[in-house]
Amino acid sequence: MQGCGNDFAVIESLSRVVNIQAAQVRRLADRRFGIGFDQLLVIEPPLRPTSDFALAIYNSDGSPAANCGNGLRCAARFTLDNKLTSKDQLNWDLATGNKSDAAIATRNLGSGHFEVRMGVPKFEPSNVPFLPDKGANEVGNHTWKLELECEEIEFVPVGLGNPHAVIMVQDTSLAEVERIGAGLAHHGAFPESVNVGFCQRKDEYSLVLRVFERGVGETLACGSGACAAASACHLLGEAGEEVRVELPGGTLRVGWKGEGTEILLSGPAETSFCGQVQL
Repeated sequence: MQGCGNDFAVIESLSRVVNIQAAQVRRLADRRFGIGFDQLLVIEPPLRPTSDFALAIYNSDGSPAANCGNGLRCAARFTLDNKLTSKDQLNWDLATGNKSDAAIATRNLGSGHFEVRMGVPKFEPSNVPFLPDKGANEVGNHTWKLELECEEIEFVPVGLGNPHAVIMVQDTSLAEVERIGAGLAHHGAFPESVNVGFCQRKDEYSLVLRVFERGVGETLACGSGACAAASACHLLGEAGEEVRVELPGGTLRVGWKGEGTEILLSGPAETSFCGQVQL
């Protein structure tokens, strides 16, 4: 399945137990010898009685991911298309990452589009997590800077289940996504690594974004990255409460009313093909 080009293999682990090892994920993710995907999604039984399903998310290198907006939309469509539920609104537990977080909700908007309630963005360094004492300096208004290869990089750290660092740029086409993204992802200031977003403001209602995802590299889209960019721009006074986020693979919509409130993400979810694979 794919959402704006961010692609997934989706496995149902309800009728039988599917145990996935990191080496298997890496093999399946290979675009020549496997299926090929950015993340693997495993739909599992819920962890609590108020939820409908749980979702385990794995990056293409086999590492667990704690949240994925594009993946949640695809998982929601999968459950409807495969008649696992008839409900248009679902509550999801996240089976990887911090299991104490509140369930994530998805809603069917029709015409192949789904909305995800992505939770409350967190900006305190400890909640990202981000360690300022590893060489960072605070610039102000939730903005920090780190020295990377003799260059100072300014960013807004955002926690959305996954850690994010949002960098404002004049032109995303000129951004050194691989170099800077990999540099920050391996920096000691981010103990769980980090997804790095390179964000260009077009106007109050429109952003352009490229994202380097930890454990994956640059992807065509990143749902939680779009939310991180929109919330960071809103904090900086660069964007309104409703924005379009243009990514290489398509456009997502994000709504956020400000600190302490939930952020909403909406966009398409499509099935590319179905098949069988031997684990």
